[in-house]
Amino acid sequence: VCGADNGNQLPAASGFAVDGDVLYIADSYHRAVWKMEDGVAELLAGQTELTDLSGQPAAGYRDGSFTQAAFDSPWAVVPYEDGLLVSDSGNHVLRYLDLNRKRVYTAAGTGEAGYRDGSSRVAFDTPTGLAVDDDGTVYIADTGNNVIRAMDSDGNVTTYAGGEEGCSLGTLKQARFSQPTGLCYADGVLYVADSGNHRIVAIENGMVTLVAGAQLTGDAAVEGDYLDGKAEEARFANPQGIAVDD
Repeated sequence: VCGADNGNQLPAASGFAVDGDVLYIADSYHRAVWKMEDGVAELLAGQTELTDLSGQPAAGYRDGSFTQAAFDSPWAVVPYEDGLLVSDSGNHVLRYLDLNRKRVYTAAGTGEAGYRDGSSRVAFDTPTGLAVDDDGTVYIADTGNNVIRAMDSDGNVTTYAGGEEGCSLGTLKQARFSQPTGLCYADGVLYVADSGNHRIVAIENGMVTLVAGAQLTGDAAVEGDYLDGKAEEARFANPQGIAVDD
């Protein structure tokens, strides 16, 4: 447990990013982004003191300085250019935190759930996982649309893999996902936690293949299951976070 500078508030992490000796934390509950260095967590951006009528941290959507910015359920954070990219899931957008200017900008999205590719008026539905490849392309788990999207360095967003909700492997166009969430890019491979299908898949050379998880039927297809063993026989229930070691 790590203490924060502002008393009894603690980060409730949904996503992490490491940049050198600094750990950045996307805090969905407090609707904020934290910075942890030398064992101490401090608020980086967001307004944790604002609460709704029930006393819970209040959701908001505002660009501006780190102290002025407001979020709604930030899910993932990744180092990007001279700052951080955050999936602001509740607002259906990607936010950019400029660490030099200490300001928050909307990088992509309209603030309303939708599905639209392009370079302007791009729309997502509950974006969650983020990953950046060696060329600077950002991959986005567009959870509500059941697809993986990609954003190039010019801000152009395309559908990278998937289509309508389903459970299949194959080419990028053939593959089908169900509420994908966690992403991780390593050594030319994009790993996906295909949460609704209770499996882990890999995308490499234009093909989507199974890493771990059995195709489930009956009630297990909805709720998932729990079984260790061979990768293709193992069973999961809504896997989300994913990482690859050396």
